[in-house]
Amino acid sequence: MLADTLQALHDTEEQAEKMITDANIKVREIEKQTYQQITKIENNTNLEIASALTELPQPEPLPDPVVKIDVPQTKLDAAVDYIIHAVHGA
Repeated sequence: MLADTLQALHDTEEQAEKMITDANIKVREIEKQTYQQITKIENNTNLEIASALTELPQPEPLPDPVVKIDVPQTKLDAAVDYIIHAVHGA
């Protein structure tokens, strides 16, 4: 009787280990399939983004920068600047 119980316990343990091993194999297969699906989605998304970027209108070229020309001060401008600097102490 005790020997039968121990044998049944041993058989149950072996069955449990096999079930765990089979479950781990299935989990790895699901992980692999999931990774492949994610990679496929990422690749498709990258292609869609690249395609959308090529369809965007190109920006207009920037105008030439404004060139500032230094004009010599007139005597009146120089006098006004002198007074402003004298009043403000700059």
